[in-house]
Amino acid sequence: MKTYKPFAKQKKAHNSKALYVLYGGSIGSGKTAWLCNSAIMHAVKYPSARILLCRHQLVSFKRSTLQTLLEFLPSDLVRRHHKSEHYIQFRNGSKIFYSGLGSETGDLDKLKSSEYSLICIDQVEETTSAHFLMLVSRLRIHFKGYKNQLLATANPDSGWIRARWVDTRKPDHEFIQAVCAENIFLPAGYEERMRQVYPEDMARVLLDGDWDLIQDAASVFKYSDIERAMINEKASDKGPLCFGVDIARYGTSESVICKLAGSVCTFPDIFGKVSLMETAGKIVQAIDRNKEVKVKCDMVGLGAGTGDRCIELGYNIYEYRGSAKADDPKKFKNKRAQDYFNLASLLKTLKIPNDPKLRSEMVGMRYFILSDGLIQCESKDSMSKRGLPSPDRLDALVIACSGEGESEYSRDDRPFLVSLGIEYEPTKEELDRDENESWAQMGSGPTIIGSRDVVREALSEVRVKKYPNSGHSMGMAATKKKKSPRELHSE
Repeated sequence: MKTYKPFAKQKKAHNSKALYVLYGGSIGSGKTAWLCNSAIMHAVKYPSARILLCRHQLVSFKRSTLQTLLEFLPSDLVRRHHKSEHYIQFRNGSKIFYSGLGSETGDLDKLKSSEYSLICIDQVEETTSAHFLMLVSRLRIHFKGYKNQLLATANPDSGWIRARWVDTRKPDHEFIQAVCAENIFLPAGYEERMRQVYPEDMARVLLDGDWDLIQDAASVFKYSDIERAMINEKASDKGPLCFGVDIARYGTSESVICKLAGSVCTFPDIFGKVSLMETAGKIVQAIDRNKEVKVKCDMVGLGAGTGDRCIELGYNIYEYRGSAKADDPKKFKNKRAQDYFNLASLLKTLKIPNDPKLRSEMVGMRYFILSDGLIQCESKDSMSKRGLPSPDRLDALVIACSGEGESEYSRDDRPFLVSLGIEYEPTKEELDRDENESWAQMGSGPTIIGSRDVVREALSEVRVKKYPNSGHSMGMAATKKKKSPRELHSE
């Protein structure tokens, strides 16, 4: 049996009063030893305590965490070790239950119906945010003078662990950096040998516990580029001005207004879900009632009403459609993917807000290569399933830095053309794609024959007759009857 003598950083982790404690960082930093001894000390101090000690896969737990636990556990404290039921019972009535979170359905079902006074998760980066939140709900057994805790260890990770503990520092959370060099009990020369084996960046992650170098292979943005853009003093705010707006969809989502002046990006306003009219008012305030400045707004869902109101007030609103066809359709699935990678390329010249939440959203954004070879960025729903927050600040930044709000002229613009007195005769290619639906002879103005680009150019010259300060196409449904912008958009 080993005798546990915690060094300074382990003592700090033991003394933490936070509800959720992460002792994370490099290998060889004594993380698992700290976790297992925390469970033992709790079991001894509080008779009849119920402790859960777990890892994502049970087989990994048995090969590593369980072995560490048994190395430090005094045999005279143990009444029995029930290996088939996965628990160790102490003589004072306390029990340490151990389990895998993602391996065996039966184990997970037991956890959902169990209650604990302490939960310890080894290598928490291996599991999901959903598992973590499920376990949080199982902290229900209290003792006088004791505050329930969930303790965890992790190696540096770019996912939900970083978002929860490292970047945002949520209430009742404490992150304690684990560094290999602080473990005075490592064999002589261990760190030096590892540094000879590992490449420099890997050594900084695995031996120094550097969370900043962790990068998912499918990440859209490089961490070094993000950090450089946040402190870029060479960027100038002299130049074109525009705004990008991402409107909250539900729950804890944020509405974010991003200002792009020259090559400097800022967030004039960030707010929770409010009424559509109040959101419109906040946009008007953020742009200082400037009816000439371009405002690119995500008008999917709830954003439509806000955009419509701003247009009615005479503001220069451009509809941003992330699902629209990319300018490079042979490379990107849609405009959203194209604009995310466009922002990644612009980070060398931009200055972006030095904002922890924005940093977390950028680090967590992944992309995928679809079966047809096209690049698609991860959706908000997919990020939510990984335990990551909705990338609202990032989306507003992407929209502000994107191209024109009207990413492509669509069939839905034709009634708008007609309302301006312009007839539109589609090309043969468009007729074939639109199931031979004819739109000729619908207005009293001249007929325009040509590609979508030709029509867009003509439209830009005359649409001011209808909406003097607007470049917004309204996404109108096909109809011969002239209706209000709001009616047309709602169809």
